[in-house]
Amino acid sequence: MANNKGLITGVDLRSNENNLAHRTREIDRERLIVRRGQPFSIALQCSDSLPPEHYLELVLHLGAKDEVVIKAQRERGAGDKWWFNQQGVQDEILLTLHSPAGAIIGQYRLAL
Repeated sequence: MANNKGLITGVDLRSNENNLAHRTREIDRERLIVRRGQPFSIALQCSDSLPPEHYLELVLHLGAKDEVVIKAQRERGAGDKWWFNQQGVQDEILLTLHSPAGAIIGQYRLAL
């Protein structure tokens, strides 16, 4: 089995584009601030193309001590669940995340 350590070399939260689309740009231009129930995109830079047998798993953490942990589904699910889809082009993966309209408000940490 190949060692895939370091496959993801960078993350672009696309704060400017997402904040503009979510009408939160006037609040902050540096941090990602999105509205519940509206999709947003992030870009992952990779050291190589993601092998077809590999897939990403997204886990969202909320709270100072990770009191809430949410695993995002890879495909559209029920309206009350987080889900995402991914598009890969060579050494970049574009993730579009969809949050439910009733998502908890707060500062999230994303783990891949």
